[in-house]
Amino acid sequence: MDTFYAGVILAALFIGLVVSRFSATVLFLMAAIACLLSGLIEPDVFWAKATNEGLVTLMLLMLCAVALERLPWLGLLSRGIDSPNRYLAVARITAVAASTSAFLNNTAIVAALAQVLRRSRYHLPSQLLLPLSYAAILGGTLTLIGTSTNLIVSSFLADRRGIGLAFFDFLWVAGPVVLGVCVLLVLVSSRLPKRAVAQEERSEYVLEAVVE
Repeated sequence: MDTFYAGVILAALFIGLVVSRFSATVLFLMAAIACLLSGLIEPDVFWAKATNEGLVTLMLLMLCAVALERLPWLGLLSRGIDSPNRYLAVARITAVAASTSAFLNNTAIVAALAQVLRRSRYHLPSQLLLPLSYAAILGGTLTLIGTSTNLIVSSFLADRRGIGLAFFDFLWVAGPVVLGVCVLLVLVSSRLPKRAVAQEERSEYVLEAVVE
Protein backbone atom coordinates (compact mmCIF):
# COMPACT_ATOMS: atom_id res chain seq x y z
CA MET A 1 0.00 0.00 0.00
CA ASP A 2 2.89 2.32 0.74
CA THR A 3 4.11 1.84 -2.81
CA PHE A 4 0.70 2.84 -4.13
CA TYR A 5 0.60 6.00 -1.99
CA ALA A 6 4.12 6.93 -3.04
CA GLY A 7 3.26 6.45 -6.71
CA VAL A 8 0.12 8.58 -6.43
CA ILE A 9 1.99 11.38 -4.64
CA LEU A 10 4.82 11.37 -7.19
CA ALA A 11 2.37 11.36 -10.10
CA ALA A 12 0.40 14.24 -8.59
CA LEU A 13 3.63 16.15 -7.97
CA PHE A 14 4.77 15.67 -11.55
CA ILE A 15 1.42 16.75 -12.98
CA GLY A 16 1.37 19.74 -10.66
CA LEU A 17 4.83 20.85 -11.77
CA VAL A 18 3.70 20.70 -15.40
CA VAL A 19 0.23 22.25 -15.31
CA SER A 20 -0.21 23.95 -11.93
CA ARG A 21 0.22 27.66 -11.29
CA PHE A 22 1.65 26.99 -7.85
CA SER A 23 5.39 27.39 -7.40
CA ALA A 24 7.65 24.36 -7.18
CA THR A 25 8.36 25.14 -3.53
CA VAL A 26 4.67 24.95 -2.61
CA LEU A 27 4.15 21.74 -4.59
CA PHE A 28 7.10 19.97 -3.01
CA LEU A 29 5.96 21.10 0.44
CA MET A 30 2.49 19.71 -0.25
CA ALA A 31 4.03 16.42 -1.41
CA ALA A 32 6.12 16.20 1.76
CA ILE A 33 3.06 16.83 3.93
CA ALA A 34 1.13 14.19 1.97
CA CYS A 35 3.92 11.69 2.64
CA LEU A 36 3.76 12.57 6.33
CA LEU A 37 -0.02 12.22 6.58
CA SER A 38 -0.03 8.93 4.66
CA GLY A 39 2.56 7.45 6.99
CA LEU A 40 5.28 7.07 4.36
CA ILE A 41 7.68 8.98 6.59
CA GLU A 42 7.77 9.32 10.36
CA PRO A 43 7.22 12.73 11.99
CA ASP A 44 10.69 12.75 13.58
CA VAL A 45 12.28 12.05 10.18
CA PHE A 46 10.16 14.77 8.57
CA TRP A 47 11.23 17.44 11.06
CA ALA A 48 14.84 16.25 11.02
CA LYS A 49 14.99 16.72 7.26
CA ALA A 50 13.15 20.03 7.43
CA THR A 51 15.84 21.35 9.77
CA ASN A 52 18.68 19.60 7.97
CA GLU A 53 22.04 21.29 8.46
CA GLY A 54 22.82 21.12 4.76
CA LEU A 55 19.51 22.78 3.88
CA VAL A 56 20.05 25.59 6.37
CA THR A 57 23.61 26.06 5.09
CA LEU A 58 22.34 26.17 1.51
CA MET A 59 19.82 28.90 2.36
CA LEU A 60 22.46 31.00 4.13
CA LEU A 61 24.91 30.61 1.25
CA MET A 62 22.25 31.60 -1.26
CA LEU A 63 21.60 34.78 0.73
CA CYS A 64 25.32 35.55 0.76
CA ALA A 65 25.55 34.86 -2.98
CA VAL A 66 22.65 37.22 -3.71
CA ALA A 67 24.44 39.96 -1.76
CA LEU A 68 27.68 39.38 -3.70
CA GLU A 69 25.85 39.37 -7.02
CA ARG A 70 24.48 42.85 -6.34
CA LEU A 71 27.98 44.29 -6.03
CA PRO A 72 29.54 45.85 -9.17
CA TRP A 73 32.68 43.69 -9.14
CA LEU A 74 31.26 41.04 -11.48
CA GLY A 75 30.41 43.61 -14.12
CA LEU A 76 33.85 45.21 -13.81
CA LEU A 77 35.51 41.81 -14.12
CA SER A 78 33.57 40.97 -17.26
CA ARG A 79 34.71 44.07 -19.15
CA GLY A 80 38.21 42.76 -19.77
CA ILE A 81 37.33 39.37 -21.22
CA ASP A 82 36.73 40.42 -24.84
CA SER A 83 39.66 40.15 -27.23
CA PRO A 84 40.23 40.27 -31.03
CA ASN A 85 41.79 36.81 -30.73
CA ARG A 86 38.94 34.30 -30.59
CA TYR A 87 40.94 31.67 -28.70
CA LEU A 88 42.06 34.18 -26.09
CA ALA A 89 38.52 35.51 -25.70
CA VAL A 90 37.06 32.02 -25.16
CA ALA A 91 39.88 31.16 -22.75
CA ARG A 92 39.11 34.25 -20.68
CA ILE A 93 35.37 33.59 -20.76
CA THR A 94 35.67 29.99 -19.61
CA ALA A 95 38.22 30.85 -16.91
CA VAL A 96 36.12 33.65 -15.44
CA ALA A 97 32.83 31.76 -15.67
CA ALA A 98 34.17 28.51 -14.19
CA SER A 99 36.06 30.16 -11.33
CA THR A 100 33.25 32.49 -10.25
CA SER A 101 30.46 29.91 -10.59
CA ALA A 102 32.31 27.77 -8.05
CA PHE A 103 31.22 30.29 -5.42
CA LEU A 104 28.20 32.11 -6.89
CA ASN A 105 24.93 31.30 -8.60
CA ASN A 106 25.40 30.21 -12.22
CA THR A 107 22.41 32.18 -13.48
CA ALA A 108 23.72 35.49 -12.18
CA ILE A 109 27.14 34.89 -13.71
CA VAL A 110 25.76 33.96 -17.12
CA ALA A 111 23.40 36.95 -17.07
CA ALA A 112 26.20 39.38 -16.22
CA LEU A 113 28.70 38.03 -18.73
CA ALA A 114 26.16 37.51 -21.51
CA GLN A 115 25.35 41.22 -21.55
CA VAL A 116 29.01 41.98 -22.23
CA LEU A 117 29.44 39.24 -24.82
CA ARG A 118 26.40 40.34 -26.79
CA ARG A 119 28.11 43.71 -27.30
CA SER A 120 31.42 42.19 -28.40
CA ARG A 121 33.18 44.23 -31.08
CA TYR A 122 35.11 41.27 -32.46
CA HIS A 123 32.97 38.12 -32.33
CA LEU A 124 29.37 37.04 -32.79
CA PRO A 125 27.46 36.10 -29.62
CA SER A 126 26.79 32.62 -31.01
CA GLN A 127 30.53 31.88 -30.77
CA LEU A 128 30.84 32.99 -27.15
CA LEU A 129 27.63 32.11 -25.32
CA LEU A 130 27.98 28.33 -25.62
CA PRO A 131 31.44 28.25 -23.96
CA LEU A 132 30.09 30.61 -21.30
CA SER A 133 27.18 28.30 -20.52
CA TYR A 134 29.26 25.11 -20.33
CA ALA A 135 31.97 26.72 -18.21
CA ALA A 136 29.43 28.14 -15.75
CA ILE A 137 27.67 24.79 -15.38
CA LEU A 138 30.87 22.83 -14.83
CA GLY A 139 32.38 25.47 -12.55
CA GLY A 140 29.62 24.82 -10.05
CA THR A 141 30.97 21.30 -9.50
CA LEU A 142 34.32 22.52 -8.16
CA THR A 143 33.27 23.31 -4.59
CA LEU A 144 30.78 22.30 -1.96
CA ILE A 145 28.72 25.46 -2.47
CA GLY A 146 29.02 25.57 -6.26
CA THR A 147 25.70 23.80 -6.66
CA SER A 148 22.90 22.87 -4.31
CA THR A 149 23.27 19.20 -5.27
CA ASN A 150 26.71 19.06 -3.66
CA LEU A 151 25.33 20.40 -0.39
CA ILE A 152 22.43 17.97 -0.35
CA VAL A 153 24.75 15.02 -1.02
CA SER A 154 27.05 16.24 1.74
CA SER A 155 24.13 16.43 4.18
CA PHE A 156 23.06 12.87 3.30
CA LEU A 157 26.61 11.68 3.89
CA ALA A 158 26.68 13.49 7.23
CA ASP A 159 23.48 11.71 8.25
CA ARG A 160 25.03 8.32 7.49
CA ARG A 161 28.62 8.79 8.64
CA GLY A 162 28.43 11.76 10.97
CA ILE A 163 30.67 13.92 8.79
CA GLY A 164 30.00 15.60 5.47
CA LEU A 165 32.21 16.52 2.55
CA ALA A 166 34.89 19.18 2.85
CA PHE A 167 34.74 22.40 0.85
CA PHE A 168 37.22 21.30 -1.84
CA ASP A 169 36.57 17.54 -1.83
CA PHE A 170 34.99 17.84 -5.28
CA LEU A 171 38.01 19.64 -6.72
CA TRP A 172 40.16 16.54 -7.27
CA VAL A 173 37.57 15.01 -9.58
CA ALA A 174 35.85 18.08 -11.02
CA GLY A 175 39.03 20.11 -11.50
CA PRO A 176 40.56 18.00 -14.31
CA VAL A 177 37.14 17.67 -15.96
CA VAL A 178 36.54 21.43 -15.92
CA LEU A 179 40.06 22.14 -17.17
CA GLY A 180 39.76 19.59 -19.96
CA VAL A 181 36.37 20.87 -21.13
CA CYS A 182 37.57 24.49 -21.05
CA VAL A 183 40.60 23.59 -23.19
CA LEU A 184 38.32 21.69 -25.57
CA LEU A 185 36.00 24.70 -25.84
CA VAL A 186 38.95 26.91 -26.74
CA LEU A 187 40.17 24.49 -29.39
CA VAL A 188 36.77 24.01 -31.07
CA SER A 189 35.70 27.65 -30.78
CA SER A 190 36.49 28.23 -34.46
CA ARG A 191 33.89 25.61 -35.40
CA LEU A 192 31.06 27.17 -33.43
CA PRO A 193 28.23 28.56 -35.59
CA LYS A 194 28.47 32.13 -36.81
CA ARG A 195 24.93 33.36 -36.46
CA ALA A 196 24.28 37.06 -36.58
CA VAL A 197 21.63 38.45 -34.27
CA ALA A 198 18.57 39.46 -36.27
CA GLN A 199 17.97 43.16 -36.09
CA GLU A 200 14.54 44.17 -34.98
CA GLU A 201 12.51 45.81 -37.68
CA ARG A 202 11.47 49.01 -35.99
CA SER A 203 10.36 51.01 -39.00
CA GLU A 204 6.98 49.32 -39.32
CA TYR A 205 6.17 50.21 -35.72
CA VAL A 206 7.15 53.89 -36.00
CA LEU A 207 4.51 56.47 -36.80
CA GLU A 208 5.20 60.11 -37.52
CA ALA A 209 2.52 62.78 -37.58
CA VAL A 210 2.35 66.54 -37.58
CA VAL A 211 -0.23 68.12 -35.31
CA GLU A 212 -1.46 71.53 -36.46
